[in-house]
Amino acid sequence: MPYIVTIPEIEKDETIVFPISMNQPLQREERLEAILNSFKIRGYQDQITLLLCDYLNRHNCGSEEKAFHLGDVFLYEHASILKGFKIVRWKDYIDSHEPTFSMQHVKMQKLAKEDALFSWKINKTWNKCLKSSQSLEASMDYQIEEYAALLCMGEFDHLYYPQKITDGIAFTYKLAHQLKIKVPFYNALRITQIKNEEKSSSNLFLGDKVTSDQHLHIAFRGLLAHLNMLLTSKELSDNAKQRFVNASQNVFMSLGFEIDAYHSNEEENNP
Repeated sequence: MPYIVTIPEIEKDETIVFPISMNQPLQREERLEAILNSFKIRGYQDQITLLLCDYLNRHNCGSEEKAFHLGDVFLYEHASILKGFKIVRWKDYIDSHEPTFSMQHVKMQKLAKEDALFSWKINKTWNKCLKSSQSLEASMDYQIEEYAALLCMGEFDHLYYPQKITDGIAFTYKLAHQLKIKVPFYNALRITQIKNEEKSSSNLFLGDKVTSDQHLHIAFRGLLAHLNMLLTSKELSDNAKQRFVNASQNVFMSLGFEIDAYHSNEEENNP
């Protein structure tokens, strides 16, 4: 297998939803196989629901019929990889969460028209992640439906996806916290192509230049110094450090802070 996957750890009684986007190359063929094999190795297979976003893709491909067809093709081409996993298709999922889904969908549509910040977040997500494959209008419809469904995912403890949290999803998480709606914790999977020489993990973390920034409040300087000590410690594994970095980024963005995410692998920049 030419890829390795870093997966955050969960408890045995926790559940995962793993959305599969139809236009996400990190969720096809060998990469998808590497992700699902990592779930199996950790013993998470029975705790996961694979959510196939085929019907959601109608906003991109132009018709429900084509969206369903592409979903069928995906399931056929990846049948051996998907065997043994629980799979739910997008239309079945949102139908099973009525009338809550429709109420959340209307709420998000209204918010996109009336809240300038949310509209800007949608536009920013489109520019950063989706501009190459979607028109702005299609992306808005896609994102609004996606975020409405996210607000219905309270039965899951975790959401795993092979990409950093987007601006639009981060806004939705912040909204969910404000409205006290339970949503699954966002976990960004890390997919790395196996190479002969692995780069040192030290360049992923904070350096002396950051911790010596005198313009920061003294409380934050102390926190950064402590982080630097932990993230350069040889007593903690690289996987544990990376899980902390990923979780920290998700927390910052869900609270509305801007993050220029570091990507160690060019594949992570794919939509």
